[in-house]
Amino acid sequence: MFVGGSIATICELVLKLQPWDLMRNGVAAFNGVLVGTVISCLYPAVYHVPMDLKMWIFICIGSVASVFICAAFGNTLGKANIPYLALPFNLIAVCTFLTIQPLQDDNSSLNIKNLNDLNSTDVLHNTTNSEAINWCGVGRGILVSMGQVYAINDVKASSLMNLAVFLASPLLFFMSTLGAVLGSFAGVLLLPEGEVGEVYDGLWGYNAVIATASITCVFFAFNTMSFLLGMANLSANVCAQYALRATITKKVNVPVFTLPMTLVTLVLINVTDERGRLYRVEDMSYPEKQSYQWHTSMRVKTTKDEEERIDAPMASPEVATID
Repeated sequence: MFVGGSIATICELVLKLQPWDLMRNGVAAFNGVLVGTVISCLYPAVYHVPMDLKMWIFICIGSVASVFICAAFGNTLGKANIPYLALPFNLIAVCTFLTIQPLQDDNSSLNIKNLNDLNSTDVLHNTTNSEAINWCGVGRGILVSMGQVYAINDVKASSLMNLAVFLASPLLFFMSTLGAVLGSFAGVLLLPEGEVGEVYDGLWGYNAVIATASITCVFFAFNTMSFLLGMANLSANVCAQYALRATITKKVNVPVFTLPMTLVTLVLINVTDERGRLYRVEDMSYPEKQSYQWHTSMRVKTTKDEEERIDAPMASPEVATID
């Protein structure tokens, strides 16, 4: 995290490719932080190799590249007022893993794990010989889903992250937890019996956490319509993760990262409605404040509309004339 974030921050300070506000609030270097954190956690865990010089070189290159890619997306998606989210990181991470993953041959036993640890650092469960669902394991998966956002599969670390999110915004915490619960249950329903260990390690909860929270209360003010759209985003995220799992994970041994969440959220974040119930937040703050401001503005608007309707002069009836 320190390496990726520092390199991205220094490059942005020197090159000044994005507005200063994005630099000041951490958006400009965010994808660089993800490059350093996630690659350094997943590369040794997925391929059972030590952190070698090749990995660190690609982290440095990816952190620099993230600054340019973020600026490019800012100049394209930004014109349509669409945040690029973690799309730069996902592109860099997928290309990096395709490039530096160890080669396999018929005589080698690289023994890439059976998808149970494709986004984790400490795999504790193996259900290949068990048909029964371990519901305690499902509960563990829900808990560590928050940590898996940063590729950390550890109960204590994830509990600390959950606590921090709760202290910062209870609404964000509850929406994130709801996403983790529903995403994990979806994994239980969709996965073959021998591969449910993915759920126990939080792999089906972390994308759902971001997909649910981002739409319900982060980029939109929280209300009934944003909640419904968030559930639609969660459902689309589950489908996207299942599809990507069957392609880039099963076939080329590359984790899905946060690509499912990013792809579906970039689409649904542009949904609007005619009644103005979906309020896209421009001046972003913590979710409770955004929701309060939206509900206050709606009450004021409703009051003004009623006053205008009452004060409007009644139309005088037409007087019929007889010739």
